[in-house]
Amino acid sequence: MNKLYQHGLSLLELMIALALGLILVAVAIQMFISSQSNLSLQRGLGDLQDNGLFGIDFVAKDLRKVNLGAALPVLDSKIAQGGVILSTSNITGTSPTGTGTITLYGLQQNEMSGTALLPGTSNFVGQKSDQLTIQYKAVQNVYDDATFLRKVNNGLNTAEQEIVVGYDCEGGKILLRDVANQVYIVQRYFVKPVTDLTTPDGQTDPNLALYCDAGRYELGAVEDAYAATQAENRRVDVIGLNKNNQIILRRVDHFRVLLGVAEGNYTESSKFRYMTLSDYKALTTNLPQIRSVKLGLVIRSQDAVPSSVIKADQSFNILDLNGLKLVGSQDNYLRQVLTQTIALRNALGEDLR
Repeated sequence: MNKLYQHGLSLLELMIALALGLILVAVAIQMFISSQSNLSLQRGLGDLQDNGLFGIDFVAKDLRKVNLGAALPVLDSKIAQGGVILSTSNITGTSPTGTGTITLYGLQQNEMSGTALLPGTSNFVGQKSDQLTIQYKAVQNVYDDATFLRKVNNGLNTAEQEIVVGYDCEGGKILLRDVANQVYIVQRYFVKPVTDLTTPDGQTDPNLALYCDAGRYELGAVEDAYAATQAENRRVDVIGLNKNNQIILRRVDHFRVLLGVAEGNYTESSKFRYMTLSDYKALTTNLPQIRSVKLGLVIRSQDAVPSSVIKADQSFNILDLNGLKLVGSQDNYLRQVLTQTIALRNALGEDLR
């Protein structure tokens, strides 16, 4: 009878098998870690692109309405109903007779376009974000102009008055009766901490966001204020500001605004240049006309990414600002600089004053 012999593995063979197995496991773990790193990187890049483009396009869409319904088809800090609100004159105008003044309520000086006065509105050393306050006239596209004018003259019925023709940046409805009453929409874009709290070391919360605050007033209120004989009635109220501001773009480290300005005819490109809001507001005479607005934002990703993809000592250039450094120690978030230039088509006319 033949005997069958079963041979086991030798110690050397077992050690080789274990070594090969460990190598395969190490390769698999490395591939898993690498794929997870790539996934977090791609997720961060996608978050920056989707969130950033949505936010800046949302602002740009409203900026294209700037100066709609202004007293003149040009824009500076003195034009009544001027699209970029730099002073009270952009709402109240000046007295047609050259005497008497009216008071503006609901929109303070530090809430107009300029450098934010609030502390902690930037995550960069020695910087404060800008804020941009704009206005535009409520318009409708329900009826043609002749039909709408006829309806206004005859009086809108209840159903027509409640027709929604648009929304402000807070989601507030703009109704057909607002158009009939010549309502102007005021919108203020600014950066502030999401929680309005301070960290244990006394610094403001670095989790900043771009907010929009919306209000409105009627052109008739300005006319009534100038016609009033009693001082208490010589006022214009911007209603709705500072009540329901909404986040437009999360995780914003800085917000920068430049004004594209020029003297003379808008075709004279040699006289075109960019100015900061602060520099423009400091001008008292020979005001150049504002032709465009340039926006700059630095946004960060929602989730952290591997430290290997972040530069150890990174700095950022935002429009006219160069070499900006983050406050505090370096973190592991992706950041991207977004810029957008918007031509103010309603401000490209000729100054007929």
